Amino acid sequence: MPPALAVATDPRVAALVLLAPATPWYREEGALDAVAVPVLMMGGDRDEITTPWHAEVVEKGLTAAAPLEHGVIAGAGHFSFLSPYPPELIGPDALRRSTRTASTARRSTRR
Repeated sequence: MPPALAVATDPRVAALVLLAPATPWYREEGALDAVAVPVLMMGGDRDEITTPWHAEVVEKGLTAAAPLEHGVIAGAGHFSFLSPYPPELIGPDALRRSTRTASTARRSTRR
């Protein structure tokens, strides 16, 4: 079993949204005890990577301090929750174009 991750609490976080979450790090007893904000967790019924077992880890690990809303989207797979790639990042020279754009942006913000 992977070791539990120690996560610092941040008072700015008012809720959590988990989309097809990978959860092996939270299997250890008490791993989610510090979560004290509402959680929205969504999965896809065709997700073969983060299967319902992952949702069960969250469901069993959260306490009453973290109300859970869990939904399963019909027809959704693992990558259904990703945003579409921007057109400028598609194609054989996308890395070169995006690197040039990022470099230009960095230069333009310097004083």
